[in-house]
Amino acid sequence: MVNVKFKIRKREENGFVKFEITHNNFRGRVRKHIGKGLSSEYDIYLNDFSNDIERYFEGKEVTFDATQIYANDYVERAKQKGSIFTYSDEFITLKRNTFNKRTRCYLSSSSINSYIKSIKNFKQFLTSKQLSELPEVLNDSVLNDYYNYLHPLSHNYRVKMHFRIKEFITYLMSEKRLAIDISYLKSNFSEQYDNQETDDDDRALTVEDMIKLNSLRNEFNKGIFRLKAYEKSKTIPANLQIKQRSTKESNLKRTLDCFLFMCSTGMYVSDVKKIQLVLKSTRNGEYIQYRRAKNNTYCKGIPIIDNDCFVGKTLLKAYNIKSGSNFPLNLSLNQFDKNLKIISELAGLNINLTSKMGRKTFASIYYFTHRININDIQVMLGHKEIKHTMHYLRIEDDDFATRIQEQLGLTG
Repeated sequence: MVNVKFKIRKREENGFVKFEITHNNFRGRVRKHIGKGLSSEYDIYLNDFSNDIERYFEGKEVTFDATQIYANDYVERAKQKGSIFTYSDEFITLKRNTFNKRTRCYLSSSSINSYIKSIKNFKQFLTSKQLSELPEVLNDSVLNDYYNYLHPLSHNYRVKMHFRIKEFITYLMSEKRLAIDISYLKSNFSEQYDNQETDDDDRALTVEDMIKLNSLRNEFNKGIFRLKAYEKSKTIPANLQIKQRSTKESNLKRTLDCFLFMCSTGMYVSDVKKIQLVLKSTRNGEYIQYRRAKNNTYCKGIPIIDNDCFVGKTLLKAYNIKSGSNFPLNLSLNQFDKNLKIISELAGLNINLTSKMGRKTFASIYYFTHRININDIQVMLGHKEIKHTMHYLRIEDDDFATRIQEQLGLTG
């Protein structure tokens, strides 16, 4: 047996910690980076490495190349052994099995995927910064850097990814009892909704726009509006062309009715397709409530009315919509949006309609036209926080001031 004696020491260099390994059997020294931070943070790895390398080479030939291969392998094993990502699968499983008592459902697949994506991003971040995956490197500075690392992604998306990682770290502390610098809790970023430019496909319609759409609907119902006859085709029989045109007119009318129903109830297309409405009534009229398809949040107290903008009452009767059902839409989202673009032109609008606009129009008209309190609109939309409702409404400071002045009787 060969009496193997390695000499190993730690060195700090430019903020990084590395092992330097020497032996009488080879010239020079094997250098291996172990991580970033203070040398003292890696004492436990130095002791373990010293014992392990002695056992490994007992009875074996010691060479520079063999030592370097072993050092590389050891560091990779050590990182995996102490890595925070060892527990990522357990954390994701916990999230999959968590039942939300408020929404009465499990997390959606999109929410689960956002946790998976954030953990993946965080691992890439640590690698890019040459930081170890050990719990002791986590602190507020690291999380702040992670948020900045995600640039040029949108601010709100970075906030979401940052918050997901904080949840993961909290899990590591509370459930796995890992020693983590509690300063990570001081790393906070908030979503921003106000003072943002409105996207072309993410805005609310005006009262004038809604009047034009309702006028087009009346033309459909009275048979005034007809699509132009198709040009004669050598391959398609005339009777089939007539049927195709009739089907397209029917789909356009149903698309328009569905969009107006969404404007009247605050629903998205996914809500129309997936959820069931609950119809109720008071002495003042009918109202509906439902749970969102996206997150199962509760939307309630939504009045079913007919006026210049909304035709909810008319559409309930026209399509025989009752409790436990919804608007009968049998078109794909892609076809629905294509039809809306055609409807925009037919109604003479200056914008292209999209399916996103219905819910925002609902909120906007109730707030700006009917002057409904923003807290009541929050309840109708099923928002957890008022800032989400603010995002929908794009409320300016002047409007807030005007409302307060009106309530004080300071109208001009």
